[in-house]
Amino acid sequence: FRPQTFDTTPLSVLIDEYIGEIIKEEQSDEGRKYETTQSIKNGVNKFKEYCLKEKLTLRDVKDEKPLKEHIKSYLEMMKDRDLSFNTIRTYMKHIRGFIDWLSDEDGKDLIKTNPITSKWIRKVYPPNRIEKGGIGVRNTSYSDEGYDEMFQCCIHKVNELWNEFCKDGWNRK
Repeated sequence: FRPQTFDTTPLSVLIDEYIGEIIKEEQSDEGRKYETTQSIKNGVNKFKEYCLKEKLTLRDVKDEKPLKEHIKSYLEMMKDRDLSFNTIRTYMKHIRGFIDWLSDEDGKDLIKTNPITSKWIRKVYPPNRIEKGGIGVRNTSYSDEGYDEMFQCCIHKVNELWNEFCKDGWNRK
């Protein structure tokens, strides 16, 4: 017996059902580790809090545009809570898993497709300079503008030194 799902079904109810499926998978022989399950539950429960606050129903996320707007709004709420970049990224990954389940034939098959892709997440929440380029930990005593100016200055100086070396070799003064 599966309860029927209507457009007016609160998203929080579907999140609870999803968490139940995640727990069943963990308990199976080929399931995931307990820690992974807890991480998924935590991430999706944070989204559930948002859904309850906004009183979201299935109807509110069936179409791509409103779904993306709600995810962006949730993302802003997470940023306002001063969570780390990686924590927010993990929460977004877990929400994507939930939306996958809503759109999957083996899951609920309630929405056509999942527009929340990894590429879209990177677009709305791009990695900062450290995650993106592996620049390393930056000195936080510089402002962002000052850091960028200093970094560009270093690039130009290294380029200048290299060009001199290519021209004069080891005979440099």
